[in-house]
Amino acid sequence: MIILIFDLDGTLIDTLPQYKANFTQVLHKRYGVDKEKSAKIYTSTFGDFSLDKQFRLVLNNRYDYYKITAKDIEIVINDFWRLYNKIEIKAMPGANEALLQLHKKDYKMTLSTNVRTDLASKSLEKVGLRKYFIKDLILGYEFDNPKMRKGIGHYFIIRKKLDIKDSDIIIVVGDGESDMRFAKSQNAIALGKLGTISKDKLMGAGANRTFENLSELPDLIENIISKN
Repeated sequence: MIILIFDLDGTLIDTLPQYKANFTQVLHKRYGVDKEKSAKIYTSTFGDFSLDKQFRLVLNNRYDYYKITAKDIEIVINDFWRLYNKIEIKAMPGANEALLQLHKKDYKMTLSTNVRTDLASKSLEKVGLRKYFIKDLILGYEFDNPKMRKGIGHYFIIRKKLDIKDSDIIIVVGDGESDMRFAKSQNAIALGKLGTISKDKLMGAGANRTFENLSELPDLIENIISKN
């Protein structure tokens, strides 16, 4: 069995500019945080930190740690997701064609993202990609459920649901260093999507291969599988 674990933002959909704008807007409106400063922190931690950790990082730099509560973080996160519903979502070039080819090969396609689970599913639906993924394995962030976190939390759910064996091949497809590091930690194959960070950073984090356009993915995966 071939299992693919996809990241969402920066890999399948192009949302980084809108996310950054939402992040800075929420912090500026609630706390008066300078938009340029919060934008730098967001960009430098995108893909590596969950949204609550990103907000905490900004606010803890501005206020005394003990004044920022879990409720404060929940409020800014809710503000962020309200804005998320209004953004225009576009699939990355080649996404539909690539996922269709992979689906025809009966690869098991799953999603692991820091986006809220319901919104991740809606985003995939908006760009016509949800039909390619296993319904119960579109996994996102849930503030009140520590197990629902991108990375090892989602990975345990995927392993249990699919009853993954040692002989199965697991491939992680993402655009961040954390995606590559996670893949290596689980002895999975790491494929890095160029665009968010440099090829050197992806390879340095453990990527087996990198690619520029999703249209390259089916042949790249086929080539890798043939050598395993």
